[in-house]
Amino acid sequence: MSTSLPRTTAQTFAANPWQFFWLQLPVGSVEILERCLTTFEEKGTRWGIFVLLPYFMIASALATSATFSFILQKRQGRVPTLWTVWNAIAAKLPLLIPAALLVGLVCGLGIIALILPGLYFMTLYLFVPHLIVYEERSPLMTHLYKSTHLAKAQLKKTFSVVLVISFLSLFVFFGGETIGTWLGGVSTNGLIQNTLLVSIKALFAMLAGVFIDIFTSEYFLKLREAK
Repeated sequence: MSTSLPRTTAQTFAANPWQFFWLQLPVGSVEILERCLTTFEEKGTRWGIFVLLPYFMIASALATSATFSFILQKRQGRVPTLWTVWNAIAAKLPLLIPAALLVGLVCGLGIIALILPGLYFMTLYLFVPHLIVYEERSPLMTHLYKSTHLAKAQLKKTFSVVLVISFLSLFVFFGGETIGTWLGGVSTNGLIQNTLLVSIKALFAMLAGVFIDIFTSEYFLKLREAK
């Protein structure tokens, strides 16, 4: 993997750290929803997973596309703000939401089957959110095809990126859970324990999301420029 991409990612983040962090709010909100649904499930409700997974897919796509839109606007010589970014993303929602659900479903079924097929589909469709933002409105299947074509141009490298993202996501999940539980154990107040747990997990998820989304955005642009 090119050493310039991590360096470029760090430089991009350093230029606008807080803006990139706040663009990950959709990812952070997943932890809040997960905690709320856990509370319902403890009372006997078992449908939480059917709400959480689609929400997670959409939230991840929103954060990724927003991060890429911010980077793209800077590349175009504009001065991006949270308003200009989310305004641009709002116009893409009719395509972005079904794309996130479809890709998430395909990858999820692949992971349930044998894990590797799911990682392979994640590799092929890694650039769908970027393409939706980057190009004029096109049919969903066109973006799926172009993402597949782009990923296959550097299949081994792109697959390695997906592996790193997957391991980092697992580390963040278990790390945030462990640290949040430990800090929450300092207090005997249930509300404080839950607040600390959710806050730490959301913070971990948002920080990881920042670097993952900046890295994949810079990688996408590099592959496009190499065409």
